[in-house]
Amino acid sequence: MSLKPKHLSLVVAQTGESFSDVFADGERYHDDGLARLNRLLRDFRTGEIKPIDPALFDLLARVQSQIGQPLRVLSGYRSWQTNHMLHLAGFDVAENSLHIAAKAVDFTVAGVAVSALGEIARQCGAGGIGLYRSGFIHIDTGPVRNWTGD
Repeated sequence: MSLKPKHLSLVVAQTGESFSDVFADGERYHDDGLARLNRLLRDFRTGEIKPIDPALFDLLARVQSQIGQPLRVLSGYRSWQTNHMLHLAGFDVAENSLHIAAKAVDFTVAGVAVSALGEIARQCGAGGIGLYRSGFIHIDTGPVRNWTGD
């Protein structure tokens, strides 16, 4: 069993909070790292924290290892209430979004095209991959599917 350290560097666009640390050694996750990441990717509108699927952190780490710079997170976990509010406000959000299940993240990377991020995410084993013309990508640990949005 490999104990290779898994590292992530994330910055949350809305709060300015960041994480740049090891969160696991191989398949052994660090409880403190997961707790910090769960708090970082909380629903920033309500403050609600939900345990994020650790496989999502693994996926983000694989993507980031190909890019070599921090990921700028726009949305991690979203409560049902926040998701519903965004839907009512006209945002392109799925009613049963995997953000609600804490299995999805939207992010950007300075200087990297969304199409390139999509290809990297596909190579890294993302389930859902959404490419948005407004300049961000959605990835999740759900079933494999692809879409584009505004």
